[in-house]
Amino acid sequence: MRTSLMAAAIWTGSAVAVFADHFGPLKQIKLGAKLVVYNPEILLIAAVSGLLISYWSRRDAVIGFAAFFTGVLLGFPFDYIWQVDVVWLCLLLTMCIGAMAALQLFPPLCVLQGCLGLAGMCCAPLVLLGRYFSQTTVLVVGNFLLTLFLVIFGAFVVCAVIGRYSKQHWWLSVVPRVLASWAVAASIIILSFQLSGHG
Repeated sequence: MRTSLMAAAIWTGSAVAVFADHFGPLKQIKLGAKLVVYNPEILLIAAVSGLLISYWSRRDAVIGFAAFFTGVLLGFPFDYIWQVDVVWLCLLLTMCIGAMAALQLFPPLCVLQGCLGLAGMCCAPLVLLGRYFSQTTVLVVGNFLLTLFLVIFGAFVVCAVIGRYSKQHWWLSVVPRVLASWAVAASIIILSFQLSGHG
């Protein structure tokens, strides 16, 4: 499933890059969003990253966002040079971050920031594997980053609001844990398909 979706996104992306003169900016912008939406691994890692950051103070949250997107930017040259498919690493990171959020057991903040940077580094190779810098338009990359930010920020806001109101309603504190456990379960299912050769 993942292979077909990624192949479709890459094929469409290649078509847009090669025929950039025939496709307007709007279609290139849409493609940037599809590169995030059509990859469940990226949606999962973005969601659990936003969930994790929602537990931090405002200052630490800003640093967390910066760590993630620094990792994303570093992931572009990593992909172009080595062309490595890191889907397994992305899924394992999703499981680790999701498990920490579900169990409320966190290592030191610097370790978590490193995990976020590594999570960001996985995103670019997953959507741009097999492509080259000259084939990637600015609009595609720009909207890919924007959509990725919206997913993370959306998860951050939702979980932060839930955390705030959980002081008055104790049962709300369970919701982020449930969401994190769902992300872990989904990652395990996707990874099992990858290992069995059906991905």
